[in-house]
Parts: sequence; C-alpha cells; structure tokens
Amino acid sequence: MISKTLLLLSLSIGLLQLASLCWANSTSSYSTSDGNFSFSFQVIDSEVVEFTMRAKTIGWMGLGFGSTTKTSSDMIYGYVADGGGILLVDAHGDSTNQPVKDTSQDFTLVSRFIDSGNGTTEIVFRRKLNTGDSDDYVFKFGNEVDFIWAYSNTNTKSHSAGHGANYGTTKLTFFDNSVPLTSIPTGSASGYLEVLIGLPILCLLYQWLV
Repeated sequence: MISKTLLLLSLSIGLLQLASLCWANSTSSYSTSDGNFSFSFQVIDSEVVEFTMRAKTIGWMGLGFGSTTKTSSDMIYGYVADGGGILLVDAHGDSTNQPVKDTSQDFTLVSRFIDSGNGTTEIVFRRKLNTGDSDDYVFKFGNEVDFIWAYSNTNTKSHSAGHGANYGTTKLTFFDNSVPLTSIPTGSASGYLEVLIGLPILCLLYQWLV
C-alpha cells in the first residue's frame, strides 16, 4: 500500500504544477519592439521587489507604476553620470504633468551601469511592495499592473528636457516569481480548465490524508 507520506508528496507536486498553470502566460519583463527600452521585476521575498530598467540612452530614464498617465503615476526616474555617480528619484505625478519628488524616498539602489560608447544605461533598484507612503503604488500578487516608461531622446541628464517619442505603456500581471515553478506546456483554455477541476479534488484528497 502506498504510504501517506508518498501520497502527500505527490499531491504537493500536483498543487505546484497546477499553480504554474495559472502563471503559464505571465511574464516578469517587457521590452520595446526595437529593444531600446526594457524593464523586468524580480520578487526578492514577500515584501521586496527588484526592478531592472535599461535604455538606449546615456541620459535620464524612468519607470512608473499603477497608471497609464504621468499625472497619476508613482515613478522612479534618474540617470547615471559618466563618472559612475547616480541621481535616482522616487516621485509621483500631478496635474502639472511634471514629476514631484516624494518626501520619503522609498527605494534602495542595487547597481548602475553606463556604457557611453554603446549609448546604454542600466539601473537596478529595490522597493517594498507596500512602502507605507501614500504617494507610492502598492503591489499585490495577482493584480494586473499598468506601467509607463520613458527615456531621454537627446542623451540629456535632466528629465525636464523631455523624451520625444521615447515613451509608452504596458500591463504586466504582478506575481511572486521568487520561487520558480515547474513549467507545463498547455493550451490557453485547457490549462485553466484543468486548474478548475483538479485543484478542488487535490485539496479534498489532502484534507482526507491529513
């Protein structure tokens, strides 16, 4: 007879596989079609997320959360100086359509890189999912998040110089990617049907075993 321990192990693997189906079409990164701007997120633990943004510029760049317009978005923007120094600002938009620096700067710089020869910049920073600041967006697992992005079209360090056509918006589902789950190739419809049918059955079996 199969032991309860073995059955519990099998059920645990099954639950992980079903959970991965839910995120089968999710992504934690975005890139423009020309590759000139990209960003990604990596959940560090249940409270902290790390963002990496890269742009084809040696000027300023920025990433906003929770809105498709600059006037109502939480945002981080800044630049890397040629000597390696950095200016990074936690800000929010208002009716003037200009970033307003938050009183509380709720981020931690992880790294920065500038390649003047290739004309590219990368900035990596971390922040809490919920900083407690009313001007900051609160990230919640499972939510679809609006992102806005922009970067200098003139390699200018000051954001007041504008971005021209170098801006856009996208949506990503914010999920906990801190622990990789088993990838299962599924069709978009059949995968969710398996979750709806299989998860309740597995939960009932688990309750019976324990």
